[in-house]
Amino acid sequence: MSETNSRILLLAGSVRRESRTLVLCRYLQELLQTEGVITELWSAGLCPLPIADPAFHLDPGSHPDSAVKWLVSACENADGLVWASPLYHNGYSGVLKNALDHLAIRQMSYKPVLLVGHGGSRSTQAVDTLRTIVRGFLAIPCPTAVCTAGSDFGGDTIALTDAAIQMRCLRGAKELIQMSRALLPYRSLLREIASQG
Repeated sequence: MSETNSRILLLAGSVRRESRTLVLCRYLQELLQTEGVITELWSAGLCPLPIADPAFHLDPGSHPDSAVKWLVSACENADGLVWASPLYHNGYSGVLKNALDHLAIRQMSYKPVLLVGHGGSRSTQAVDTLRTIVRGFLAIPCPTAVCTAGSDFGGDTIALTDAAIQMRCLRGAKELIQMSRALLPYRSLLREIASQG
């Protein structure tokens, strides 16, 4: 897989239109694009989804909603993902949970996931909770996670300004790219097995 055809889907799980969660996703998106990666970004604030319906659990792509269809297709075509969430009550946001509930194991198996959280004090609670969900999808969390606090941002418009967090974002982005390549044979094996069934 060359850098130019790697695809990463970023999920920003905050309903605020210009949230720090979305700013983090855009920052990571720019880093990934600099490495030649094709990216797609979903934001809960810019593209809301209906409540997940368990009737489509086994075949999410058959959902009638166009935004859900886009999400399922983007996830299926992705080589890796970024899941980003604000910290809500010691966990991740309900809108991110709802987005993930629109997906199935088939869209996520053997894909690396870079976990990103924003809270009051660089809390890891949101990403710690998300690690369990990653495993439930048979996906693999990147070793590096990115957790920010309000003091990591500055400027008249919200921008990530903390140098240490910027370097952590770079490390996480590079891990995500390398892991997406390393796991490609496993994803190919799954497709081969599925075609025989």
